[in-house]
Amino acid sequence: MDEATWEAAGAWADEDSGRDDTPAAPGPFAVWPENWPAIALFWRVQRCWRLAPLGGWVGLDWAQLRARLGPKGQDEVDAQAHRLDMIEDEVLDVLASD
Repeated sequence: MDEATWEAAGAWADEDSGRDDTPAAPGPFAVWPENWPAIALFWRVQRCWRLAPLGGWVGLDWAQLRARLGPKGQDEVDAQAHRLDMIEDEVLDVLASD
């Protein structure tokens, strides 16, 4: 992360920074009930990312994801794979824009 991005992140977290360029925190948003299981699953595996050798995000490391969840989580991953793919794609878009 470059210095400007790091400073912007710190300014966002510090509401008392007094800076005019501080980005506003996102407001509440609605989540359709059928999407909650996928979002809850993503929160549990959000650290399972594969990185390119020279930097950059490749995507979720599905082998690590499955290992982290264990045998009982396999059915959950299978049931939510399509929605988890969509979340992964959106996160990669956001990461690529930074």
